[in-house]
Amino acid sequence: MNRIVAVMFGLVLAAPLGAEDQHGYVPLRPLEPFEAKDQPTGVVVGDRTWHTPWGYDKPENSERMYPLVVFGRHNEASEFFTIDIRKRYPAFYVSYIESSEEAGAALSDLIDVCMKDHRFRIDTRRIYLTGWSAGGSGSFKLVRGFLSKGKYFAAINRIAGQSESILAEQAVEKTAIWVHIGLLDTPLRVQVSRDLYAHLKDHPSNASAVETTVNDTIRHGDVDVARHTRILTKNGVEIVRCTEYPTEPHAALAGYSDPYLYEWLFTRAICPEKRPSDSKETSSKGSEVK
Repeated sequence: MNRIVAVMFGLVLAAPLGAEDQHGYVPLRPLEPFEAKDQPTGVVVGDRTWHTPWGYDKPENSERMYPLVVFGRHNEASEFFTIDIRKRYPAFYVSYIESSEEAGAALSDLIDVCMKDHRFRIDTRRIYLTGWSAGGSGSFKLVRGFLSKGKYFAAINRIAGQSESILAEQAVEKTAIWVHIGLLDTPLRVQVSRDLYAHLKDHPSNASAVETTVNDTIRHGDVDVARHTRILTKNGVEIVRCTEYPTEPHAALAGYSDPYLYEWLFTRAICPEKRPSDSKETSSKGSEVK
């Protein structure tokens, strides 16, 4: 009976979001212990393999809704979402190596099939997309296709996109974005990323957003990589992060080595109300609720 209630709740979440829904924040859950029997399973839906979350079939999780992570074109993100990351942030995962509006609409339909026919408990207020290069540019095309079916991404991790500096208007107040760009990439890609940040910063809906900057380094492999990040925070929620890497080329993938990337991603949500502040300083202390 609980499983039926959970599925019905999931189908309600799949309905188009309202105009009042906006950038939101959800606290991290406590670290969950797993055994070998709790490992994910792969389910083929359409021509894709969808991976269930760790611990998905535990009786105590029978009513729990889970986020979905979509690996966009090039699928580079899949290698960085390690088993440890997937255990810390249980979620559905799918490699969706597409980058068109038609593909965005088709992805929405596939999610509906997953939820209706396979009883996937996907929380459609927490769907995340990550993509590099053409996958970064293509992320905005997928957004428009998603929009045509009444769905939104709660957050996008976009790396080195070479075009598409304008996010669809309907998504500006709902989709958080972390942009990464290596300054040794082509001048065009650098400018596209800067134009994207400027567009979001200057958008009328973000007039109250507060901008801060952080200069630091991240350990990537055996190298310390310098970076400069501009952050827009609105109503206590980080809605935009734009990170530039002065020494990185087109494959500016150092951000995947930052544990905060995953914390930031999995605490983004589309919510109908404001959420508490989630600055890096406070969130890194691990304030969590069940």
